[in-house]
Amino acid sequence: YTTLFRSLKTIPHPNAGSMRSVASPMRFSRTKAEDDRPPPLLGADTDSVLRDQLGASDTEIASWRQSGVI
Repeated sequence: YTTLFRSLKTIPHPNAGSMRSVASPMRFSRTKAEDDRPPPLLGADTDSVLRDQLGASDTEIASWRQSGVI
């Protein structure tokens, strides 16, 4: 079923090599609905979440990282 409807795809990942992912079920005639980016690496968004969502400064983040909190 998944092969018939092209609902699985293989995408490259920087650490895992090739990985299988669920493809978008939507098909458009002139627009690509796929996002072929792999999931982010562990911790890749930590700084931006701490800064943008929690209001932490770069100095605070560096201090937390140096003390092993993050």
